Amino acid sequence: MKKRINKNREKLSSEEIAKQRDFGSLLKQAGSMQPMQKPFYKTWGFISGASAVLVASVATVIYLNVNAPVNNEEKKNKTEQTIPQGDYTYNNSDSVKFIGNKPFINPPFKNADKKFTSYKVNSSAPKEITYPTGTKIKIPKDAFVDNNGNGIKGEVEIRYREMHDAVDFFLSGIPMTYDSAGKQYTFESAGMLEMYAFQNGEVVKLKEGKNIKIEMASGEAGNKFNVYKLDTAAKSWVYKGKDEVKPFSKTEAKKDTALLALNNSQWLSSCSTQSLFYDLSDTIPAQLKPIASELKKITTDITKIQDSKPILPKKVNPERYTFNIEVEAKEFPELAVYKNLLFELGEENKTWKVEMGKMTWEDATIAEYKKGESYMLTLKKGKEKHKLIVYPVFEGDNYSVAKEQYEQTFKVYNEKLSNKKQEEKKKQAEYDAMVKKMKEEEKKQEQLMTAEQKKQKEQMKQTQKVMDKTIKVVRVFNLDGFGTWNCDSPQNFPKGGMVTANFTDELGNTIKLPVIYQVDRNLNALFSYYEGNVIKGFKYNPESRTIVWAVTMEGKLAIANEQQFSYGITSGTKNYKMKIVDVNVNDENEIRKILNFGSYALN
Repeated sequence: MKKRINKNREKLSSEEIAKQRDFGSLLKQAGSMQPMQKPFYKTWGFISGASAVLVASVATVIYLNVNAPVNNEEKKNKTEQTIPQGDYTYNNSDSVKFIGNKPFINPPFKNADKKFTSYKVNSSAPKEITYPTGTKIKIPKDAFVDNNGNGIKGEVEIRYREMHDAVDFFLSGIPMTYDSAGKQYTFESAGMLEMYAFQNGEVVKLKEGKNIKIEMASGEAGNKFNVYKLDTAAKSWVYKGKDEVKPFSKTEAKKDTALLALNNSQWLSSCSTQSLFYDLSDTIPAQLKPIASELKKITTDITKIQDSKPILPKKVNPERYTFNIEVEAKEFPELAVYKNLLFELGEENKTWKVEMGKMTWEDATIAEYKKGESYMLTLKKGKEKHKLIVYPVFEGDNYSVAKEQYEQTFKVYNEKLSNKKQEEKKKQAEYDAMVKKMKEEEKKQEQLMTAEQKKQKEQMKQTQKVMDKTIKVVRVFNLDGFGTWNCDSPQNFPKGGMVTANFTDELGNTIKLPVIYQVDRNLNALFSYYEGNVIKGFKYNPESRTIVWAVTMEGKLAIANEQQFSYGITSGTKNYKMKIVDVNVNDENEIRKILNFGSYALN
């Protein structure tokens, strides 16, 4: 049988063509698939009449959009070691397992505690770290293992900090008492350190047989100090031996200026926070994922509705060639909406010849060419191949029927689209409000971090100034494990005066004080009393400078100044008035200023 194309239509003006070009959804296939082309013909039939008839299925271009489903379900059966925020190592919550998670370590002001400095080391190579005080940390290669004792390769994060005076000990919340032969002593310290290691958020241990050498800069000279390690399980200090005392070389310290500057940068960078907000093209924050998923679904629904927009019917041009194409309703329901749809040959086809309409073609396919306007008809016979641009049209009464159907369908379409867009607008406003709130929170955190970095930078400067004036020796010892280590000498309470001490506020009112701390300026120690505000057997040295402070139940500092202990009776009952200060508990320097303990630990 033959397939012929006959010229039998009048020519439309270019204005009419442009006005009616809106046929995109005729060939839009519901769903999503990769671009493909279906056979044009269903049967090789030719129906004679005024128009040539090509009985066929219509090929179309359809797309496959593969979107990975949003899965907010957390992975099960995985316990992850989390590094606390703010370099805060201790946490008494049972829901999170932190290193040193013991109630007897109790910092009075969490955010004023001495910050850890973070260092990155290659586990396969030895590493020497210089801490801002001048302390050197010497780590051998292959020194780390995981919880199962397996060797660790790659980068390991070292977290390190030092405490050097009574304010450091107070803010750390680390107990400074030592039991020996049934008697309790208080440590006089030549320096205390904490050191831990992590890899990918997991705790790392020191390999058995490996030691980390510490050369700690200390402001306390002499050989009376021993080395102790805090056993957080037994809640006690364990004697580990003696340290080696070496003179501190200021010349050598100056050679480390570049390293100190690098450490300063690392210290500050360790305080940085991750941005709360990401562009949607990047990872969406967990807080936004549910609403972003809803918004994405609504947007997809809108696209589907828009793709189903009914076609505004267009009349045929009697001067153009037309084709009657029968389509499969099941395959392409959008094309089956209108009856008696024709395709008209576009005037832009310069290669068209009248003879082509009389030829018998072996194959013919059609696919969308210009969305909403035109389609590409491909004709083949042997090696001969032609591509022609065609337009969908209606003729006679078919046009009137199609237009009436269009108006009814368009009304339903418009209502569905309007409702869905209102839903999208509401959800978008909800999303934007959440993003705005997150950005405001991010900005607030950035401001806080900038202030923190400025404070840390100033503290680093003070550290290096005090280092030259205060550090006297280097204390050398080895760590056989991570944790809290101390160079200490056990001491009794000061002597010379012993009274029943009654601590009140400045008006003489009784105040609740869970713990009272005492500092003798001649000793680098922090003595603690747990009897409350009335202490029987309160011991002090009247010839020394003594200061007492406490934290009230309301979280304020209560201070009894030195003058109250430098004169008066040294026995009997003594009333001490404490000044209550509503201090900024997040600022170590402010606390030091109020307690008259200078700007840095090594004082």
